[in-house]
Amino acid sequence: MRALANFGRSENESTEDSINATAVTLALAGTTAATALNPYNLSATSPAVLAAINDFVNYGEATQELAEGRFVLDGPLFAMPGGDVRLAVGAEYHYENIESFTGSGPQNAITGMNAYTSRTVKSLFGEVLVPIFGSDNATPGFYSLELSGSIRYDDYNDVGSTTNPKIGVTWKPFEALTIRGNYGTSFHAPSLADLGNSVDSRVQVLPFSPFRAPDSSPFDALRPTLVIAGGNANLKPETADTWSLGFDLKPAAIEGLVASATYFNVKFKNAIAVPPVTSPVLFSNPAYSSFYILNPTLAQAQAAAGDLRIDGVPNLATLYAISSPYVLFFAQRANLGAVNVDGIDFNLAYSQADGLRFAERCLCGHLFAEPRNAGRSG
Repeated sequence: MRALANFGRSENESTEDSINATAVTLALAGTTAATALNPYNLSATSPAVLAAINDFVNYGEATQELAEGRFVLDGPLFAMPGGDVRLAVGAEYHYENIESFTGSGPQNAITGMNAYTSRTVKSLFGEVLVPIFGSDNATPGFYSLELSGSIRYDDYNDVGSTTNPKIGVTWKPFEALTIRGNYGTSFHAPSLADLGNSVDSRVQVLPFSPFRAPDSSPFDALRPTLVIAGGNANLKPETADTWSLGFDLKPAAIEGLVASATYFNVKFKNAIAVPPVTSPVLFSNPAYSSFYILNPTLAQAQAAAGDLRIDGVPNLATLYAISSPYVLFFAQRANLGAVNVDGIDFNLAYSQADGLRFAERCLCGHLFAEPRNAGRSG
């Protein structure tokens, strides 16, 4: 019997110097030496104009707490000819929270919003190991054979419950060769930061539009870009089905030689990532069409922004009064789709002791197949 408990707390604060996009746009439209920005000769620009452009910061602070408790019973159940059947069972409780403030504006006039969220997870798990063959009943072709199975149940207060099993087999037809395989499922809930409570949740205003569709006008580069960044309250958990098969060879006739290889196959669903808003593929692939709006109206921009902080301008209405944006990007974390990956891990090593010297030569690496069936799942 064993028990474990831990508690952690972390605090972070960030201040990012930025530029005032509204001041930039006004200065670029200025018609006098006192109001205009000359991007080709800053010394010809009024110090007051430059000061207004530079007086802007993005500010964030967050406090996170984590508490966990775990209880495990582990030991032999009964003996079999191949060895002891062992069982481990346990329970776990997990609690975490995050409290944050994000804001932006001139150094002495930062405005923003506070947010708080928490999560609890209650878990039960168990694993059994059954040795069919072992040192006491080994036969030709079955030097040893072990079967294992495990299961874990997690109950999240915010994303629901999940049950994930895993089975495995380890077979040694003779002492020098081990053949192993396993299959299991996994579940990963979005973090509290992924769900939107983090210092990077914001509307970023760029004074220019460097990322445009191929058929855009060259003059669109001078229009602002809006980027909705940060977490996403509608994220789904990531899940995966995995299996692998491999071997380890340690021939007694060649002491120090080790050869191993493992084939793995992972089918990953609802992968969480940021849409490729800086890549031309965003405009050419119809699957990404929901992640941007060309020539967004003020109403569309305000609906997308919600109550997020706006970096670069006091508010969107002020921006639109000066210049309407070319594009609105939805760069929040999203479930971008399914990724199927398989490959081979391999290792070949030889070591030899010679007096007080020890030499080893090793060849190891990974052979990956191309991801297949990748695409956005919506």
